[in-house]
Amino acid sequence: MMLVCTCCGVEKEVGCFYIRNDTGRPKKKCKVCCAEVVKRWKSKNQDKVRSYIRKSCKKAYDLNPEKYKLKQRVKRANNPIKSREIVNKSYKKVYQSRREQERARLNALNASRRAASPKWLTAIQKAMIQEFYDVAKAKSVQTGTKYHVDHIIPINGKEVCGLHVPWNLQLLTEAENCGKSNKVVGR
Repeated sequence: MMLVCTCCGVEKEVGCFYIRNDTGRPKKKCKVCCAEVVKRWKSKNQDKVRSYIRKSCKKAYDLNPEKYKLKQRVKRANNPIKSREIVNKSYKKVYQSRREQERARLNALNASRRAASPKWLTAIQKAMIQEFYDVAKAKSVQTGTKYHVDHIIPINGKEVCGLHVPWNLQLLTEAENCGKSNKVVGR
């Protein structure tokens, strides 16, 4: 028996059509056209498909986690290059986002320092500021304890804001500086 597909208009055998569960008759679209419709729907609704796959995989994993762990070990052992590439790809993604966040933080810090640096600073005073940072670095290397250059009156304080000038700087250990935070000590 031959049927005509309503989608593509081609006459095909009954075996080329899915059978409906409710009526027991063949569907109006052939298997090839049904597959195309499903393919288009999946491409438009990728989020729904992914969430369904995650849910079904999680259920299967929860029932027998050792089976899936063993599968992954075997997969990695059979193809170590590909598994290493996958790990590197995900690591790069995470590392890059962290690097961007750190860059943004440092840019904001440098911008606040530039905003807090008065234009009337002389070259000697700017050199004195740089010397604080050089001494902190040298002391950190020499002693093994990390040293920070701290603003006595913080640049972004809650009560008062200081300037980025040599007489507002001091050397503190990392622990002391983090403990002090954005406060004026001794007030």
